[in-house]
Amino acid sequence: NRAAEAPPVTPYTPKYVYQSATPVQQKQDVSIAIVNPILKGMVAGADGIDMLKALPSALTDLITAKGMTYRGPFEQLDTMTFPDKKGSDLALYPEIELEALWEVSNSRAENRGFINGSTVTVCDVKLSSKGRVSFVVIEPLSKETLWRKTVNVDAQEMMVPNQTGQICHMQIQKGQTPSAGIPLTAQALSSNSGPALEGELGNAYRKMLEATFNSVMKGIDTYVNTEEFASLKHQSQELREKKVY
Repeated sequence: NRAAEAPPVTPYTPKYVYQSATPVQQKQDVSIAIVNPILKGMVAGADGIDMLKALPSALTDLITAKGMTYRGPFEQLDTMTFPDKKGSDLALYPEIELEALWEVSNSRAENRGFINGSTVTVCDVKLSSKGRVSFVVIEPLSKETLWRKTVNVDAQEMMVPNQTGQICHMQIQKGQTPSAGIPLTAQALSSNSGPALEGELGNAYRKMLEATFNSVMKGIDTYVNTEEFASLKHQSQELREKKVY
């Protein structure tokens, strides 16, 4: 027997949808292949994977709002077919150098109202998100880089005290992701997801990830200029003529 437990916390559902602040009215004849991100940092947990998976879809919405067309999203550049590569003027993908993590500290045993005197493990959890995302535009056939812009993510940090359960026994192992980056394929996503955080801690983490997502998309929105991408298309065409694709 023990004291009455607190009511369950309603899970927060992040809104990973972005509307461009600078849409255009006139369409441009520029076709862009959207490719899944390459992860160079560490975005922990199933909730972090959900945020990463939302980026390609948000990029398609952004490209459409800017008056251009898209193909994809594609899992990797190397899995695109030759017709898809040739039919795309440019390819765009994010390189994610983020660390969105949790860190357990001050783990301790507390009674928490158990009549028989037994204890439960209690800990404090620090949530943090920092880093940057680079957006890279390449000519799809030669893979030559034509454009790169980097968005620095607004750093966030939050301490969530007095947590119990599985989280108090979990630690994120840093340095597991190769510095060269890994493509976010379906297999990579499933093997790197890890558990979702629960309760108020999970809600705090999801809200942090949502803010990170919005910071990234707002940043790239300011860089994507339709006229500049039309110029990049011209550079891409010149490359193809030189290489006789």
